[in-house]
Amino acid sequence: MDSQISPKTTEEDHERATDCASAMEIAFARLVAEASAAGWREMEVAVILADIADDHVLRLAKKSRRGKFN
Repeated sequence: MDSQISPKTTEEDHERATDCASAMEIAFARLVAEASAAGWREMEVAVILADIADDHVLRLAKKSRRGKFN
């Protein structure tokens, strides 16, 4: 596991969202850099990742309504 993006807070810590945001910014920057190096434009990558994230949130919400959320 990558220590740069591993949680540094407990699930009960009020700073957990900030911790997660910092970690995801690191992961996002890496992914954008890798995609850009492969030939994708940064704007393409950002828009598609936002779409993927939106779809993921909708799937999680659907699971949550069914009582399957983790």
